[in-house]
Parts: sequence; structure tokens; C-alpha cells
Amino acid sequence: MRKDLFNETLTEAGENKIEIYDLQKMFFVAFLGGIIPTAVLGIRDAKKLKLSKNIMILLSVLAAIILIGKLAMYIKFLASGVQVNRTDFKSGRLYSKIAVIIFYLIYYKLIKDKYHTHIAMGGKIKPILKDAIIWSLVGGLAEMIFVGIFVGGRMIYGS
Repeated sequence: MRKDLFNETLTEAGENKIEIYDLQKMFFVAFLGGIIPTAVLGIRDAKKLKLSKNIMILLSVLAAIILIGKLAMYIKFLASGVQVNRTDFKSGRLYSKIAVIIFYLIYYKLIKDKYHTHIAMGGKIKPILKDAIIWSLVGGLAEMIFVGIFVGGRMIYGS
């Protein structure tokens, strides 16, 4: 195998200087954290692995569609004058989890070849727990703020 094919990700000493997250552990970020941390950490890895700009745009657009759909669902539940029962809310959360897991599967399919090449060339794996927790908190807070902005007075004043 010609090592010069991988010069983009190798240093002069032949060691890989790029640290990426474990691809399999990203599933837990998707399942537990939601779309914002999955998209941020996934696109960050795609950028480090020098995937094409079109792939990063595709991942960004998919994440935006899922996020807008999830927020629209919450806004519909919170802004409707009708009492929402727990079954409707739980099924909405289930659909949103399924959408995020589908996003992860698409991300996995797009990045796996470069990921395995990175590992085969001695690439390093970066611990994901700290960043996943931080981005999960940021994502949850961002969703709450966004829903609060759009629902706003209806939640507080019932108008």
C-alpha cells in the first residue's frame, strides 16, 4: 500500500495526528443526546477526516430537517389549545429518536470508509464522553429556548 495516498492525514514522522471519536460510540450520542450533539460531533469528525464538502452539507441539511421537524412537533403539542395526552407526546418522542438514529446510520455509512482507513493507518481515537455530555446539555438547552421563543406567551399566558 502506498503511504503517500494518505499524506493529508499523516504527519512527517508517519504518525497520524488527527484524533476522532469512536464511530460506534456515536450511536449512544444519537440515542441519548439527540440531533444537535450527533450532528455537531459527527460533522466535526467528517471535517477532520477531510470528507468532501458535499457530504458535510448533506449531513448539515439532514440535521436541520430533523431538528426543524422535532421542534415543529413540540411547538404543535405546546401551542395547540387541545390537551395533549401522554401517548401522543411519547409517540412524538419515539419518532424523533428514530429520525436521529436514521441520521446516525446515514452518517455511519458516509464516514465508515475514511474512519477505517484512519484506524488502519494508526489513527487515534478521542474520548467522547465529555464532549457528548457538553453538547447534549447545549442541545437540550437550545431546543428549550427555541420552543420557548416560538410558543412564548401561550405557555405562560394561555393566549
